[in-house]
Amino acid sequence: MSTHSDFISFRSLSTIVCSDISTFCLNEDHCLLSYGKNKYGLLGHCDIGIVKTPKIIKSLMNIKMVDCGFNHTVCIDYEGKLFTFGCNWDQQLGVGKDELSFTHIPQQIIN
Repeated sequence: MSTHSDFISFRSLSTIVCSDISTFCLNEDHCLLSYGKNKYGLLGHCDIGIVKTPKIIKSLMNIKMVDCGFNHTVCIDYEGKLFTFGCNWDQQLGVGKDELSFTHIPQQIIN
């Protein structure tokens, strides 16, 4: 369930991206919100199933850009840090971990 602060943050959107099953919204405060089907953790929340209303991904702040594939998400913050989460079956998260098949926890990609 969205909190009142999620609703206030949602009012000033600067970017919206979506896949077939997920939607990501970036607001003017550089907070990232997501909702839809949380398959493989691609929404960045520990909720299982469907997230029905936009919810802030609290572990990601100061986000500059976001994009999503079918089962994974990638974003970059204003410090130039790159984060990925979701399905990693084909190593699309770029974390170099064969044992990590999927995660809802944003993984920072290190050069």
